[in-house]
Amino acid sequence: MSRKKLVDSLSKLGNRVFYFLARCEDKGVFSRSFRFLRFSLTGVLVVFIGYLTAQTSQARRINCYVPVYDDFDCDELLERVRIPEITVTPNPTQGADSVTVKAHVELLNSNEFDPFVNARLWLEADTVEMRAVDSIFDEQEEDIVGEISVEGLEPGEYWIYASATTSLGYTGTHGIPLIVSSDSINENISDSNDSTTED
Repeated sequence: MSRKKLVDSLSKLGNRVFYFLARCEDKGVFSRSFRFLRFSLTGVLVVFIGYLTAQTSQARRINCYVPVYDDFDCDELLERVRIPEITVTPNPTQGADSVTVKAHVELLNSNEFDPFVNARLWLEADTVEMRAVDSIFDEQEEDIVGEISVEGLEPGEYWIYASATTSLGYTGTHGIPLIVSSDSINENISDSNDSTTED
């Protein structure tokens, strides 16, 4: 504040000095050549006032810095929906016609209420709806469950995916490997174990 008052005072003083010298020149107190000195003095005063004004503006400026951490991850900052837990049973399928998938979903980095509204489960070209364990989607953190058929799939490894969507349209997806095995494979293992025991 004291710097601003100084600038204001100097501005008023500069105006008074300028007009005083101008009047003196008009009345013939000073010679016409004094005009150069008058403009030089007022010019120096204007430059000095301008410098003080600039310093005052810089003093008012506030710099804000965002702390940067070594483990900063921009993707985590932008991530909205996360599925940290997902399980599938039975896995391997051991000849089962379908498998059950359970998952936990949660909303991140949101300043407004945005509950989950639906969830899906898919395997290859087959897609089914999942349901909330507590029977209703109404929270920003839910446990979800769903069943999907594995009939017709050849034995081998597949990926099964769960996804959940919020009321504002944010979606997260997570997958888990599924081993499809048949009864015949298990029976062959059992038969070989029986024959080894008999020997």
